Amino acid sequence: MFEKMLTIDMKEKKEGVVKISDMSKETLEAMLEFLYTSKCSNFTENPEALFAAAHAYQIEDLKSLIGKELGKTLTKENVCKRLTLSDLYSEENLKQKCLIFIVKHADDLIV
Repeated sequence: MFEKMLTIDMKEKKEGVVKISDMSKETLEAMLEFLYTSKCSNFTENPEALFAAAHAYQIEDLKSLIGKELGKTLTKENVCKRLTLSDLYSEENLKQKCLIFIVKHADDLIV
């Protein structure tokens, strides 16, 4: 997405500046760290926000990495939210992990 902003005839190309106002400073820093290093050392602060940013800015490798990490930390409290995010952001691996978790813990999840 950044490449498109800076190469096609858009405001960002003309000004040479990309203004990002749809995420926190911490999320932006984590996203930029990934873009420069292919590593993400600080996504535990708000992984759902970083997941959304990776989707919005079409950074598929980061989205996949965050999806895998979100799948490793499923709980009864967060599985429904993460299932919704996996569907919203088309992350099939996370969606499958959520569905498996729900089936395994159905008795605990149904009130």
